[in-house]
Amino acid sequence: MTNRQSFRDHLRAIPSLVGTPPAFDPSQHPSTPQELFLDWFRFAERANIQEPHAMTVSTVGADGVPDSRMLVLKDLTAGGAWCFAGRTDSTKGRELRENPAAAMLFYWREQVRSVRIRGRILQGSTDEARGDFIARHTGARAVALSGQQGAPLAEAATLAHDVDVATKRLAADAELVPEEWRVWKLEATEVEFWQGSNSRLHTRLRYQRGPSGWNASLLRP
Repeated sequence: MTNRQSFRDHLRAIPSLVGTPPAFDPSQHPSTPQELFLDWFRFAERANIQEPHAMTVSTVGADGVPDSRMLVLKDLTAGGAWCFAGRTDSTKGRELRENPAAAMLFYWREQVRSVRIRGRILQGSTDEARGDFIARHTGARAVALSGQQGAPLAEAATLAHDVDVATKRLAADAELVPEEWRVWKLEATEVEFWQGSNSRLHTRLRYQRGPSGWNASLLRP
């Protein structure tokens, strides 16, 4: 048996869908995906799931190749916009400028649940960006202020120096916010709630935004 075959067999042997799905009746869904998302999110919090606000955000740049990274949710508006933040000169910032659309994925393994969100990207206001940045932990602000996210790094000492300089700037001016900082809002056009089952008869409830509001329908697993 080759190493490749051994690894393939090893992957097949790893258990999946090992969580415990909560009771969920999709026929009793609320009128908007925001309401159901908040229900699922709060349920995850009450179950002490770690980092329930962590999500994968996927973008596509001018080259047409998708890119993904882990971020945390910053807000959910009443109108159905999921918010996140970062620098405009980062990879995600450049890709969102080239193609203002994105997808998000939340996954709560312990409850065998995920939420997929797709839509167009809008920029938040300057005040929203400022409020988000100032509310960040000091270390996070210093790293963000040092800039050059995703740029090649010759040695760790260079980063340590740049962050130290940024920390001193923040100590001198607690209201300092980089011009490049933005809050982005994913205005959802489609939201899918997935709940897994050991039988593989997974429940999939999709909301799609129409001219008169949200329409919900079930999908085959």
